[in-house]
Amino acid sequence: MEMTLERLFESQAKVRMLRLFLRNPAANFTLADVLRGTGLKNIAALRELTKLQKLGFVKSKNMQIVTSQIQGNGATKKLRMRARTVRVYMTNPAFEFYRELRDLILRQVPESRHRLILRVRKLGRVKLAIAAGAFINSDNSRIDLLVVGDKINRRKIESMLHQWEANAGRELTYALMSTEEFKYRIDMFDRFIRDILESSHDKLINLLNIP
Repeated sequence: MEMTLERLFESQAKVRMLRLFLRNPAANFTLADVLRGTGLKNIAALRELTKLQKLGFVKSKNMQIVTSQIQGNGATKKLRMRARTVRVYMTNPAFEFYRELRDLILRQVPESRHRLILRVRKLGRVKLAIAAGAFINSDNSRIDLLVVGDKINRRKIESMLHQWEANAGRELTYALMSTEEFKYRIDMFDRFIRDILESSHDKLINLLNIP
């Protein structure tokens, strides 16, 4: 057991891999999916996948997928369908420590509350920031982050979240609203806003004094 645990947590790359597979236990990942979900380079990802297969945590198989491509122009334009075989990887739920690993990994958050507040404050004139979903280990949230304010760069938010997605093990979702839009939606008892406020969440910044 001790040797197995040492091999499972021997590197940050392997921990990223564990997060990806444990947060998506029913998924079949191609190598491209693994690279995108972990942020690892090709060689590093293949090395970790091989190690996890030897430990019995990951299984793999060949799967046929169908891709489509439009060829030609105007009247000669045609949709071409092509089948190809790819190698896919999936979690092995029969792995000896699967349940313990899942519980451990799912308790982790992509970023600490303190660092999250610091990064959000740098986005612009933020009046309200609510963390939910992956940031508070909740599976019942509509989004992971709500940011309300003015003169906020959407690309900065997306870049910030993208940096944390490898630690989250999944894509992070967000909503950005101006202060005026948010107040209007509050007054209109907007369902989306109400769902966020009535579900588990953490108000990181609350200059609007939302209860």
